[in-house]
Amino acid sequence: MGRRTEEKDGSCFIYLIGHAAVANDMLQHPRLLGCDTCLPLPERCLTEEGRAQAAWLAGSIGARRPSLIYSSPSLRCLETAEAIMSVSDAELHMKSSLKEADFGIWAGKTWPEIIDDDPHNYGLFLSDPATYGYPCGETLYEVQKRALPLLQKIVNACENQRIVVVAHPQINRVILAHVGGVPLHRARELEQAPGCINIIRGFRGAMALHGVNYTVADAAAEEPEEIAC
Repeated sequence: MGRRTEEKDGSCFIYLIGHAAVANDMLQHPRLLGCDTCLPLPERCLTEEGRAQAAWLAGSIGARRPSLIYSSPSLRCLETAEAIMSVSDAELHMKSSLKEADFGIWAGKTWPEIIDDDPHNYGLFLSDPATYGYPCGETLYEVQKRALPLLQKIVNACENQRIVVVAHPQINRVILAHVGGVPLHRARELEQAPGCINIIRGFRGAMALHGVNYTVADAAAEEPEEIAC
């Protein structure tokens, strides 16, 4: 991430967080999950590793005194957000616009199952997920269209503040693609590990990336206080 000097210059910093790990994230072939309701209750909750990731996020981000936390309503995101909230005075707000992409008829399936069961739509999806998207679900364009307004609202209204946004891999990828100038059809190439931190700086309505996919494993190899934004 690199060290940065804190300045009251009207900037805001958005910590875009990937939810910490649930059991599905640890599988060799994870299922495509949308809302929590397609999971049994134990699998909706953070694993032991996920709770450790959430504790690291709380220590790293909570110390920066965020003023607001926005979260997807999915339990895996809320548990991650609540860990950060527990060490800060930030208010927690659920936003349906941050829910994971609608995977349509692929929801609950693994990629090997999708390749075997639906090769035609899989080929279209690989060629351009922004246009073709998930069959009977959302395209990445549609996901981006509903996710970006919240980020823009934060940038426009929150000068000299730090804001936390806890969401899902596809949500984070389409936001990062927009901010980083990555073509939307390549957004899925942006790595988003469970419990990762992305940093976006907002200034006068514009956004710039200051860090992508920073994890507890990265932090273990660096000096303390490395996240200084």
